[in-house]
Amino acid sequence: MKRNLLALCLLVPLLLTACVPSQPGKNNGAGSVPDKERTIKLHSVEVQEKQLNAVFENFSGVTSYAFSHSQRQLGYKEDGMLWTTDLNGLHQPQQDTAFATWYEATAKDEALRFASDRLPNYFPSVDGDNIRCDPRGRFAAYRQVIDGKYNLILSNPIGQKHIILSQAESLALLGWHDDMKLVFAAAWPELPTNIYVIDLQAEFVELNDVHNDTFTPPAFSLSDLKLGPDLRTIWKYDEEQLAYQMGSAVYVQNLVTGNKHELANIGHADVIWAAGDLFVSARDKNSEATLWYRGQNKPLSGQRYFEPDWVNSKLYYLSLPEEQNSIYVTDLNSLQETQIASTEPGRLISGFSQSPDNKRLLYIEGKSTYDLGEKVNETAFVIDLAAKNKQEISGLSKENSVRHEQVVWIRENLIALGYIGLWASENSQTLDFYTLSDNEIALTRTTRLNSGLFTPDGKGIFLSDFDHSDGYDPSFKANIWHYDTAKDTLQQVTQKAEWQIQQDIHLTYNPTRQLLFISRFRGHTQANYTGQLRHGVLVDQQRREFTLLKLREEDILQALWIGDRLLVRTTDRVLVYDFAE
Repeated sequence: MKRNLLALCLLVPLLLTACVPSQPGKNNGAGSVPDKERTIKLHSVEVQEKQLNAVFENFSGVTSYAFSHSQRQLGYKEDGMLWTTDLNGLHQPQQDTAFATWYEATAKDEALRFASDRLPNYFPSVDGDNIRCDPRGRFAAYRQVIDGKYNLILSNPIGQKHIILSQAESLALLGWHDDMKLVFAAAWPELPTNIYVIDLQAEFVELNDVHNDTFTPPAFSLSDLKLGPDLRTIWKYDEEQLAYQMGSAVYVQNLVTGNKHELANIGHADVIWAAGDLFVSARDKNSEATLWYRGQNKPLSGQRYFEPDWVNSKLYYLSLPEEQNSIYVTDLNSLQETQIASTEPGRLISGFSQSPDNKRLLYIEGKSTYDLGEKVNETAFVIDLAAKNKQEISGLSKENSVRHEQVVWIRENLIALGYIGLWASENSQTLDFYTLSDNEIALTRTTRLNSGLFTPDGKGIFLSDFDHSDGYDPSFKANIWHYDTAKDTLQQVTQKAEWQIQQDIHLTYNPTRQLLFISRFRGHTQANYTGQLRHGVLVDQQRREFTLLKLREEDILQALWIGDRLLVRTTDRVLVYDFAE
């Protein structure tokens, strides 16, 4: 690849030089320039029901040719002279001895004609060569030899392939022009060798429509950070930067400039929670956690349910012990830790949430151990964070044999509590909504939904459901719903119940473009576990879907939006879909 890129880079300056029109009748060195500029018009040729634009009226005099990816120009040698064209019809003559010198040094037409780009790693392997990837990274064109004849193949990152042309006597792919048009040299039994331009827009649509996608997303480019196999986790640092753990270090990379720097070296620990430049690491999930913030680090007494208060520069979290635990807060300026709530022995705090104004904190506690059918006897408390006192909140049922694991204080008078019942088959995952007034909560809505992702504006929650009706495990039939916290309404977002949604790590929302990215898979409901597919899907505000990529189930590990960039972490790299205009 490096040799190919070097060859093209050497050619680019020559092509740029060739774009300068010669003055009629003037001698520029070895030989003379024609007295008049000449133009050619691309003429249409039909091959196998495909409309191609042929470049040359007479190709016989062309001895070598190349295509510049960066400048989108075709250069060729004819009658000892270098010619260039932008493929819009105008050839501008320019004699250039440097080209001849470079060409003689290479001594091979193949260095120009058959140079191939390396297939990006986010594409599946292909049975072919002479690969050319389009400038936006959406498709790869390549040639394939079958029984001594050449086929032109188009493939996308999710593994779909489409034969564009076949049975060619010769075929050399040169590059892409205007994003949608492929430039190549070929010969067929009925047509002599020429350079052709084909518009592949129709084939793009055909490949994208295979999975019944219902809308075309905004234009995007695709790149690959190629961070390597030691990549562990990624998170949003700010609107332009990505933070990630690589081996024993944490790095920050600017997605606009490409600059990166080491944020911290955390040894053999794993980052278990992060938000911006504030993160927590632990050697394992049962060991003491360490808080890292702006070059400082401090051991923490707990490591569950982290919740930052950016307004007051504080971090709230739970202690780890199962039989008796506490809520702590650390001042991010001084790194001083304070305990603000604690349970009696045998009691467990299962979840907490701050009020929207960050002045109070609500938490749920109940029995730490229980047997089948035993009541948890949960109690809700509210802590006044300034006065440092707590008050019991009435209205929470103490007859449940389930424990609330999710607590979300949505707005001043609305709280969501989610619980998981270890033995309840039909209602094992439920999100309940309570109104709060005068230190009392009242149940207003019960749903068979899991709490999922809050929208950044705080006006909604994306939720997941399930269905037992087919007799399979409930996790294998699920849809995404959206709960509008202001209107108290539920709306189904996805429409394909055969797909499992894993909202914990594969759900991310862009409020500006109103695009939701989900990762979903299916296959366990099929005999012998066949047909397991992992799809990365965009969903717009009209609930229309578009498949961005398809990988093995285990390959999509994490996804997040940073500005207009969607980042998808696979096993050893991060794919960057850039939707910026």
